[in-house]
Amino acid sequence: MQRPPEHELTDELIHEAEYFQCDRLLHVARGEISPYDLNPNDRRLREEEAKVRADPKSYPDFLLDVFETDCAPRPLSSLGLRPREIILGGVTPPRIRATTYDEFIENLDRFSGGLVGDLPSGEGIVIAGGSVFGALVGCEANDIDIYLTRPDTAQGTFDKITAAVHNNQSRRSQGARQRILFTRGKNAVTAFRVCGSRVGKGSPPVQVITALPRCICDLLVNFDVPRDNNK
Repeated sequence: MQRPPEHELTDELIHEAEYFQCDRLLHVARGEISPYDLNPNDRRLREEEAKVRADPKSYPDFLLDVFETDCAPRPLSSLGLRPREIILGGVTPPRIRATTYDEFIENLDRFSGGLVGDLPSGEGIVIAGGSVFGALVGCEANDIDIYLTRPDTAQGTFDKITAAVHNNQSRRSQGARQRILFTRGKNAVTAFRVCGSRVGKGSPPVQVITALPRCICDLLVNFDVPRDNNK
């Protein structure tokens, strides 16, 4: 009987150590000297990079020498692509279905579960992100991103938004068990609304961005703030 290759034995041992939570054995199988050491794949990459740095010509296809590469602008015609194919990757651009402002607001309010109509008006609130795009073209969205734009009233406006979320959830629950989970990150507070056993069904998460935008550009390019980390 032929002995399996060493890497297969190591992979099986790592799998077993992970399953039985044998941390010390797991570190040994991975070749780590501490929990913070590199795993074998990352270590091999580091060794390959060290060899390339020592002798770049021995790995002609491994690295791209930006100083010897022609980076001069080229005419669009030489690429054989049309501008739409470059920007959208050949995807047909979406069509705007909301033909009036009232229809757009109605779509946005429907997606939010009626929350948009409960939000305080004229309080320095801006809704941005996928929910706005979805209300315009009729596509799905993941959550509602709300920006606070007035530093002098931000705290009071935030309190009004959370009150609106509670009131909206209470009204929509119709006697069913309803809960709201608030999570807080460095740049946002997110409310996950639960009705019965369903999460977000007709009540998408509400994300209030606590990092105040300095200008309209901040709002447009940074509206998708991660909820699950502290970036």
